[in-house]
Amino acid sequence: MTTKYSLRTPLSVGILAVTAAFGLAGCVPTGGGGGGEESPAAQTEQAQEETSEPTQAETEESTPSEEASEESSPSEEPSEDSSDDSSPSGDKTVSSGSEDGDSSASGSEIDTTELEGEPIETVEGKGGDTVEVPEHDGPIVVVLENTSDSEYSYLYGTADHGAVLSGVDSGRTSVNFVDPYDPYDQTNTKSFEMEGESDETFTMSFYEVDAIPTAGPGDTITGDGFGVVHWDGDEDVTVKASHEGEGNFIVHGEDTEEGGGGTQYTFNEIGAGYGYLDIDTGEYYIVVEADGEWTFEPSSPEEADADSASPSA
Repeated sequence: MTTKYSLRTPLSVGILAVTAAFGLAGCVPTGGGGGGEESPAAQTEQAQEETSEPTQAETEESTPSEEASEESSPSEEPSEDSSDDSSPSGDKTVSSGSEDGDSSASGSEIDTTELEGEPIETVEGKGGDTVEVPEHDGPIVVVLENTSDSEYSYLYGTADHGAVLSGVDSGRTSVNFVDPYDPYDQTNTKSFEMEGESDETFTMSFYEVDAIPTAGPGDTITGDGFGVVHWDGDEDVTVKASHEGEGNFIVHGEDTEEGGGGTQYTFNEIGAGYGYLDIDTGEYYIVVEADGEWTFEPSSPEEADADSASPSA
């Protein structure tokens, strides 16, 4: 039978004290699952049964979900220099909203591989280099692209405070949400020491959080690998979340203003599959860590309940 469970934790957004209820229901594998390769930067946290690969710097002190520990996999396809995929700096006009909280075809399709506007700064370097992070107060978006000529290479970053910037294989890109608001121990990353061979190269771009695409009720959200979306919803909704990768699929909510409750985990699964996510009225950054294509599409509590009650394939 299809499993059904929920994680409902308040997520206060500044003085608004908005509550985010993220629920996971009907988590159904759709293909041969299995964790991706572990990197030299593995930074894991113990949960109940599964083990994860390194996650983003900002999730260092967060609590893992019910079934698996944090991990991350190589993420999005090349962005700025690739002809195959969208660039993080590409312009994207985003609209959101529908008049009802169930499935709707009236929304827009939001591509999280496309960030809005131009980066604050872009740095090119090689393994062993130290990259200075632009001065910032609060969260910042860091796009890391592995531009190495070698077919097999792996680069990741170690922050000055010890946390890890998730790594990428040759030709891959990750969109990282760094220094999220935290009520207990707010980080402010000053630099990254890039871990890799001296002949392995990278491009790192820094963006303001305003570059993150915005979505809301009725919208379909897509991504490939790591991604982040600014959710702004005026009603409670249910979305169906699908993952096509073989490694980890981790989803967590982050506050949009200082003084909130910190990171709140929802999905922490391994392999291809799908499930349902309940999102309460409010405003959040929703961060996805994955090693393949993923989609959030409008659904309804009724669809989630019916799916959970049906025998799995």
